[in-house]
This record gives sequence, C-alpha cells and structure tokens, in this order.
Amino acid sequence: MPLRPGASHVSENVATLVHEGYPQKQAVAIALREARTTDPRHAPPLKGNPTMFESKSPHNGHQSARDHERANKRISISKELDECERKVGEHVVAIDDEKAKIVKAKKRIAELTREKNRAEKHCRSLRATLKRHA
Repeated sequence: MPLRPGASHVSENVATLVHEGYPQKQAVAIALREARTTDPRHAPPLKGNPTMFESKSPHNGHQSARDHERANKRISISKELDECERKVGEHVVAIDDEKAKIVKAKKRIAELTREKNRAEKHCRSLRATLKRHA
C-alpha cells in the first residue's frame, strides 16, 4: 500500500509498514524519509538552481551576502531538523519497546495471580480436610 506523503502522516505510515512486515525501526526510518522527501517544508535546499540565490537587485545577478547567509541558515536548520527527527524516531522505538515490556509484565502478573489463587484454594481445601480428620 502506498505511503501517505507529508510529515503529518508519519505515524500512519509507520503502522502501515509494520503491518506489511517491516521491523519497527526500519518502518520509522522509511516513514521519516518519506515525510522529509514529500513535505516541501522539509525539502533539502535545491541544488543547481542559481535563480533561488540571485539577488533581486540589479547587481549583475550575483548572490548577495544576505541570500548566502539565508541559504546557509536554511541548510543548518535542515540538518538540525534531520537530527531532531532521528531522535524522535529513536524515542518512538524506545517507547514501543517499553510498552512491549509492560504488556509482558502484565501477562506475567496475571499468570502469577492465577497460580497464587490456585495455591490458596488448595491450602483451604487441605485445612478443611485436616479439620474433618481432627
């Protein structure tokens, strides 16, 4: 099933990929990559497009210092965003691991509770038998 484009659909895409059989970590990575490549707000800076950096002023079409500074700032923010999204992905995986541990612990608690109840019932039965034979 095709993934939905954009950053707002990352969790849906992760669920879809996991349902298709991808490991959780790989599904997160694919969904985040899809969000970055399809969301224009997170697109990498265009390469080979000099008009984007050209000054609007009639100074022979050279890139102004301000445009160069803005481009560098955008690249810096884009790298920081990538790092942030990577950390979010790691946290999503860690949360899922902890949830799995909680589910496993709850099952074990239920199992131990059943065993305790069976043992208590057996003890009551033995006490009643002991009273009858006393």
